[in-house]
Amino acid sequence: YDRDGAVLGIEGILHDITARKKAEEESLKRRQQLEEIAATVPGAVYQFYALPDGSRRIPYVSSRAGDIFGTPGEIVDFLAWFTDHVHPDDRARFTESIEAALQARQKWQFEGRFIKPSGEVIWIQGVASPVPHEDRQVYSGVLMDITQRKLAEEALRENEEKYRLIAENSLDMIYFIDTGGHIRYVNALAATALNENADDIIGKHITEIFPSEAARRLDLLHQIIESRTPLQKEIVETLPSGKIWIDVRLSPVIDTAGRVLGVLGVSHDILDRKQTEEELRESEMKYRMLVENSHDIIYTINPDGIFTFVSPVWTTLLGHQVSEVVGKPFQMFVHPLDISLCEAFLAEVVKTGKPRAGTVYRVFHADGSIRLHTSNISPVFDKHGTLVAYIGTAQDITDVRQSENAIREANRKLNLLNSITRHDVANQLTVMQGYTQLAAQRKPEPAVADFLRKIDTAVNVIQRQIEFMRTYQDLGVKAPAWHRIDELVSAARIPDITVTSACGTVEIFCDPMIGRVFFNLFDNAVRHGKTVTHIAVQCEQVSEDLVITVEDNGTGIPPDEKQRIFDKGFGKHTGFGLFLVREILAITGISIHETGTPGKGARFEITVPKGAYRFAAD
Repeated sequence: YDRDGAVLGIEGILHDITARKKAEEESLKRRQQLEEIAATVPGAVYQFYALPDGSRRIPYVSSRAGDIFGTPGEIVDFLAWFTDHVHPDDRARFTESIEAALQARQKWQFEGRFIKPSGEVIWIQGVASPVPHEDRQVYSGVLMDITQRKLAEEALRENEEKYRLIAENSLDMIYFIDTGGHIRYVNALAATALNENADDIIGKHITEIFPSEAARRLDLLHQIIESRTPLQKEIVETLPSGKIWIDVRLSPVIDTAGRVLGVLGVSHDILDRKQTEEELRESEMKYRMLVENSHDIIYTINPDGIFTFVSPVWTTLLGHQVSEVVGKPFQMFVHPLDISLCEAFLAEVVKTGKPRAGTVYRVFHADGSIRLHTSNISPVFDKHGTLVAYIGTAQDITDVRQSENAIREANRKLNLLNSITRHDVANQLTVMQGYTQLAAQRKPEPAVADFLRKIDTAVNVIQRQIEFMRTYQDLGVKAPAWHRIDELVSAARIPDITVTSACGTVEIFCDPMIGRVFFNLFDNAVRHGKTVTHIAVQCEQVSEDLVITVEDNGTGIPPDEKQRIFDKGFGKHTGFGLFLVREILAITGISIHETGTPGKGARFEITVPKGAYRFAAD
């Protein structure tokens, strides 16, 4: 400007800023390259400054921070914002770790939880290394999201804990030996078997644990490692805790790279099983000896009636070889007229589902002769209730039946002879009695008349005894059978005497002459009880026995006669009544006693043992 303020011209200074512009362009270029490099890092790259005035700041953080931490655009103070979002429980540790790294001028590392603006909690890891600088501490590093790694570590930890608990509580001995022969793991049960604590065993060489068997165990270890093949066997192992049977399973442990890391062992105590197997073998041997040496045929047949097993005695009793019988239907060996009987017997066994006994049938011997057999048989059902087999025993009763028939024939002839003799004697007694009466009519001397009366009395006694013999001549001849008490009482009733029975469906197994027992007891009550008007019969189970009481309301039996009344010849009539009552009952193991009170009536207790009584269906 001039003195008057007019513009005279323009004056200026020009600076060459080419170098500065190039520097700025280079800086921008480097920043872009840094961003490109940072984009390839699995985290947010940052730079941290600690200034002399004590302030801390993060002047640079890569754009990945937005993706990882959810940063809301440009942040003036990233360090403050980041610190505020560190989980409250981890925040103090976060700031303390920074100060500790600055103090020691060492690398910084931190792991903790971070709360994103969305509220999502993630796990982060921060690492940084110090970079030398004149007036400040500078750290360059990376902030990474390690949530997935943490979840995987937690899952791994849970799995390790789960499998550790399984191993520690296993009923098997579990152990791991590395390729050098050192024990790297044993569970509690394996340590107990070695009389050691697990911590004291881990790290030891197997030669220290088993010095006397070191060579064998090392050879086995190397065999599994070299072959890469599992091994399983049952052995008797001598351990510090004692000698036991164990099932040993040894397997090579191979990593993903195909390297053998060692051998995992699982040993199961099978002593109880081995003892059971030994007991089973002994039991099988005993039963095999029983089957092979039994005098009865033991057999099994399938539901179709085919023999699947017969004991060796079949050959002894029926002549066929066992191989000629097994696989054949039973009908081939049974008399044609008895096949339907046997089939009905099997059908009844299946219907009731219970064993049955006593069927008698004829079978063919290999020589063509006919033998008589009796069989007991039981059905065998599977868990679904389906018949799978029959198991039975067969006894040859041919000789027994022949003997029974011979005895029966001999008894028939003896009874016939007894009947003829009794008839002839009775006729002669009648003649004697007739002549005695004729002699008495001639009015003989008193002494002779007395003799005649005594002869007549003796003849009457003999006649009663002969009649008694006729009544009891079949005692013990016929086979015992089941008889219902109420029916026996009803058949033995005596006129003008009230007889009651409270035995319901009770049946007893006894001689067919059991009816005479009740008749004699009732008759004895009337003859000797004098005032008897009522007789009561009752049945009661006492322990395992059945007690039948026959009680009247007569005069009773004197104490000194209670035992003698069952003696042969005692009494005022034949002297055989109660004696034979006892003998009839004794045939099937039944006993009788008198337990009444004199003056109140007689009371007979008949004790029937277990197996000789039953409660039949109505």
